[in-house]
Amino acid sequence: MKKVIDYLPTNVEFVVNTETLDENIPLELGKFKNGKEVQKFFNENNFVTLNPLETAHRKLDDIEINDLRGMYIEELEEQIPELQKNVDSAQIAFDIAKNALTAQKERLSASHTNVDMLVAEINSGIAEMHLDQSQTFEIAVENKYLIYSLINQKLVLCKVKEIPEHEKGGIFNSTEVNKECFTKFKKIKIA
Repeated sequence: MKKVIDYLPTNVEFVVNTETLDENIPLELGKFKNGKEVQKFFNENNFVTLNPLETAHRKLDDIEINDLRGMYIEELEEQIPELQKNVDSAQIAFDIAKNALTAQKERLSASHTNVDMLVAEINSGIAEMHLDQSQTFEIAVENKYLIYSLINQKLVLCKVKEIPEHEKGGIFNSTEVNKECFTKFKKIKIA
């Protein structure tokens, strides 16, 4: 069983720390059909944005959790017992097959590590998601970069990160313009 790499849940819920954000910062900016509509929206509302290459963390959905459970159950029930038998056989012939024993132990350890990683991913309930650069927008507001991405035709806040000190001076005007835009936007009903 292989993990599906480009799977996108119907309902994407990002893990975003919003505690330090201004109350005027919305989690969603509306519904859009494509990136061109988003860019038009930003232009019409005087936002200053970039298209960063970003990843963001999102919660796993039930389908992904079940797939991951299936993967580690398959590993526990099929791979590990077989690998353990191989380790036992190699131990008997240790003097002759010292290299084979070492290789089998490494495979067994890797299998246990794989199971541990799968269990840890399920327990965290969070998966890293690569954001489409052409559909992702970075807005500077109050010493923070807000990363919005068009996901399932919704422009949603995916990530918040601090603006590095060496960048703050060069983008001060952008942060003020964007802060005003969010204040105005809060008064407008989201589509």
